[in-house]
Amino acid sequence: MRKEPTPLKLKIVAYLFLLSGVSSVLRFFILLFHNSFMLDFGVLGIPICFGLLRYRPAWRTLALVFIWIMFVLSPMLFFGKKTYFEIMGIYIGEIPRSLFYVCVIVGFSLTLWQYRVLTKPSIKQLFYESA
Repeated sequence: MRKEPTPLKLKIVAYLFLLSGVSSVLRFFILLFHNSFMLDFGVLGIPICFGLLRYRPAWRTLALVFIWIMFVLSPMLFFGKKTYFEIMGIYIGEIPRSLFYVCVIVGFSLTLWQYRVLTKPSIKQLFYESA
């Protein structure tokens, strides 16, 4: 059993996945009450969080898969025609394209930071020492 505390950066990455997972669950129920249905794999952020905090290699791998999907999808957002804002699947309104681009860049940067944390040798080693 591991005695040293979980590195802060890893905790932040884990809790970002938890936030994403909870957001996906809330979005699912909100859309369901609006007579809509959407299957959202983002709910896997919840077990990913706990898997990362328990140093489970399979959950680290799945987290990296999700991050790579975001790497692929983020640039595609620059070519979309719609620039609207929604909360939990509920349309709020249009936002200026420049603000939309800033949000995409911030999101991409955060995803890149998460990738760097999960692939850092000292963090990666934690997952394979406990296996």
